[in-house]
Amino acid sequence: MEVMQNIPPEMLWLIVATIGGLARVSQRMIVDGPTPLVALAHVIVSAFSGMMAALFTHQIGMMGNSLLLAAGLGGWAGVEMIEYLRRKTFK
Repeated sequence: MEVMQNIPPEMLWLIVATIGGLARVSQRMIVDGPTPLVALAHVIVSAFSGMMAALFTHQIGMMGNSLLLAAGLGGWAGVEMIEYLRRKTFK
């Protein structure tokens, strides 16, 4: 656990968001069988959306594991999370 203490929180958010995206892509590949390029695009979007979810929840005052949870869920949600955050931020 000492190694994790040396990793900046933002990097952990990005890692968890990317893992969320990989989980979503893996689930989609089982169902749809997308090409590797489509899978890569999903992971990139998911990493971005997970980071945005973590930053948003940090901004509203959440801390600790809640931020990791937001990053993972945001990574899983992908474009849907980006749209949700857009509506919440720019009413």
